[in-house]
Amino acid sequence: MDKKRRIIQFVAYTVALLIIAGLSVALALVLDRQNSYKDQLENIYQKSYYETMDSVSNIETKLDKLSIIEGKTMQKTLLGEIWRECELAESNFSQLSSRNESVENIMKFFNQLGDFCYYLNSKIEQEDIADAESNNLKKFSEMATELRNQLQIVQSQIMKGGSLMGKFNNELNYFTDAFNSYRSSSIDVPELIYDGPFSDGLTERAPKALEGLPELDEAACKQKIEEFFTGQNPVVTLNGQTNGNIPSLLFDVKVGGNTGNMQISIKGGKPVMYNCYKEVGTPTLDEEQCIAKAEEFLEAVGYEGMEAVWVTNNNSTAYVNFAYTQSDVIVYPDLIKVKVACDNGDILGLEAQNYLYNHTGRTLTMADTSYVPASSLTVVSKKLALIPTEWHTEKMAIEFICTREENIYYIYVNTDTDEEERVLIVIDDNGRMLI
Repeated sequence: MDKKRRIIQFVAYTVALLIIAGLSVALALVLDRQNSYKDQLENIYQKSYYETMDSVSNIETKLDKLSIIEGKTMQKTLLGEIWRECELAESNFSQLSSRNESVENIMKFFNQLGDFCYYLNSKIEQEDIADAESNNLKKFSEMATELRNQLQIVQSQIMKGGSLMGKFNNELNYFTDAFNSYRSSSIDVPELIYDGPFSDGLTERAPKALEGLPELDEAACKQKIEEFFTGQNPVVTLNGQTNGNIPSLLFDVKVGGNTGNMQISIKGGKPVMYNCYKEVGTPTLDEEQCIAKAEEFLEAVGYEGMEAVWVTNNNSTAYVNFAYTQSDVIVYPDLIKVKVACDNGDILGLEAQNYLYNHTGRTLTMADTSYVPASSLTVVSKKLALIPTEWHTEKMAIEFICTREENIYYIYVNTDTDEEERVLIVIDDNGRMLI
């Protein structure tokens, strides 16, 4: 009996050792895979960081050259190069930055500078760069220098052995410090209007559209995003929080083989911004089909009563501006921009900040005007519109869309004074813009 008990104990002991050994090996494999995954991410982050640094340095240098160049051929070349560098920098920077609330300012810098240079490149053959435009380029140059200085602080930390992965695990804070320092800079982003009527309109500090809405927790916000992409099996992962003017949660979103991120407001669960990354293939959809795809997405995410008022097709990507409509009045302060891939209709971006800041219940007064456009113009359409002013107020106007020869004009006439409030000209060069 004792011999049998000893055999059982020996077997049990042996099995226990084998289990412990097996668990040790499994744990070692898990840790090895975690370390390997972390190393891979670190390599990706460092690659994106250094490429962002290169782009910012190139932008700074080219802006400096542009400030002394008089010949239009060289000006067009530099403007085109800066625009492309901004697109590259934005793409790389987006891989580094989704956790930090200061990111919006830097992404806005890349977006606005790139689009502004594209606009100048389009108009430069017809007219010189104006003094006000040169001043804006000077401001952008100062901002590029400030951003490069802050990114170099990060570089010095990396050279001392710092890890970019550490920042994402809250172990290091030098990225946060650099972004916050950039955000607190006294240099302001110039206010520009170049990609649609009143595209950089009112942005009041308090988001009117969110007033009175309940606050949602992480689970509810995540569920909202999953509902936005119903039937597409999205993978949604929390990636951080921002406490700016629109307190929001930041989520990574994988859907339809594409990877992106979405900022969703804590109050009401409204999408503030969405960016998706993919290489757009050969276009198969025209502008109307892209607008239809954008409209479907807006309805899916809960933005109703929107009308497409402007579309630009650039590099097989359609950029559609939607304005809220009330009683057939175009409400331009309430703008939402949607980015659509022309190859299959994938939604690559959404920006709803203007809408969230400005949308509110309004009492609109119907009115007309005795104004008649110049006889040399052909009136294509005439419609009531509510437009923002530089004093952060709103005015009722009549929008006249007119043509003369090959040119298209947008004329906004104040219904109270019968005077022109704004005149915009369409420039068509690989994608339409207004000046």
